[in-house]
Amino acid sequence: MIECWARAAVGLLALLALVGCDADGGPSPGAGGTGGSGGVPLDAGLNPDASLSDCVSNEGVRLCGTKAGCFEDGPHCSCIRDFVGRIPEMTACADDVPFHRICGYCHDGELCIKFNEHRVCASEDLGRFFWERGGGDLVWYADGTPYTGEPIPQPPSCPGQVGELTLCGGGCGGCGAGKYCSGRSPTHPWGICQDHGSWRCLLGQCDEGEACIILNSNPVDEIWIYPNKCVDEADCAFYEENVPGGVSCE
Repeated sequence: MIECWARAAVGLLALLALVGCDADGGPSPGAGGTGGSGGVPLDAGLNPDASLSDCVSNEGVRLCGTKAGCFEDGPHCSCIRDFVGRIPEMTACADDVPFHRICGYCHDGELCIKFNEHRVCASEDLGRFFWERGGGDLVWYADGTPYTGEPIPQPPSCPGQVGELTLCGGGCGGCGAGKYCSGRSPTHPWGICQDHGSWRCLLGQCDEGEACIILNSNPVDEIWIYPNKCVDEADCAFYEENVPGGVSCE
């Protein structure tokens, strides 16, 4: 699996440049859009047979593509395209979607949406909107499990913990300064606190005596960037046996 991760890392670097992210997974200046039509009516470019309530999320993200049947690609909505310029069946207007983080670095409560080849973190509201409008195959929880509409649980308890890895969510609480909780879902009620050193794990650069702990899903998607962190090998083995939902040590 590490070999697959190494191959995926090359694509990741290209994707970071494409969506305007810094090396730590955060947005670089000017990355993405926040919606807004510069005074143009919100229904400009809307298919006459569609309604705004079916085609615009609570956050103002407009859907386009033949399956969505909402906004037409044109001067008022530039549909997100794939690398060869094709518009998929279900996508969104490019100006409305802020490409801030790639999947695998989603913060607690965020989901992952696939826009063509781009898998990016988005709000639960937008993920649910895609799911309700027929784009369920494009939405995942932060741990890579398919989105089902089930809310992320908030368990009152917290599993035992060892070493430097910190679990988060529910009774485990949040993460410290400079870290974020990632990977929670109905399958994984607790996530892991990540920092920007996760790149070391992804690239197979954990130190001697360390293992890369991966909060994974079933079935495993070898191009998915799962929440991960370099930890002591013994600690990784402990979590492999004790974390609900499953982790693996690579």
